[in-house]
Amino acid sequence: MKLTILIADDVGACFKELGAAFEGREVLLERAVSLEDCVDKCRAQRPAILIVYAGMSRAFSLLRIVRRSDDIGKIPLIVCGEPEQEELIAKHRKLPSRADRYLLRPIDVELVRSVTAEFLEVEAEIDIRADEKTPPPLPGKRRKTAVAEAPDAFSRVQAELKNYQGRVKELEQDLEALSK
Repeated sequence: MKLTILIADDVGACFKELGAAFEGREVLLERAVSLEDCVDKCRAQRPAILIVYAGMSRAFSLLRIVRRSDDIGKIPLIVCGEPEQEELIAKHRKLPSRADRYLLRPIDVELVRSVTAEFLEVEAEIDIRADEKTPPPLPGKRRKTAVAEAPDAFSRVQAELKNYQGRVKELEQDLEALSK
């Protein structure tokens, strides 16, 4: 069964780049062309990941709607933006509607595969079963992410992201406790 990744992109540029990143992979890419289309598809298809192009009309409103929704609020969110949107993205990271990850175009294929594999909890299309003697995973069980030999810089960034995630969760818990 292929997992669905929904890409909200009204112009299609980000969708094309991501399509190249997932070519030949065991995922189904779907495109939503508007805020309403995206929310409808999220509710109908329950995608494994939602990738939102920051240049899309009402992209940040879409993120707010998804995050506030009880039924689709737990879908992992990735924002893909243009380099000139870095300041806007930095501001958005501080909001409750923030995404789980942020990527800048042009799309780094290996980074996209690694980030999505982290959310899918499957190998990042690295054949760790090179010898056919290794049994496939049990039905309903997912493998842990297999990380390829990555450059040191990538490994450091990935470790920083995990530390940042942990800190964000702590701050969210503190904020929730304070609001009670």
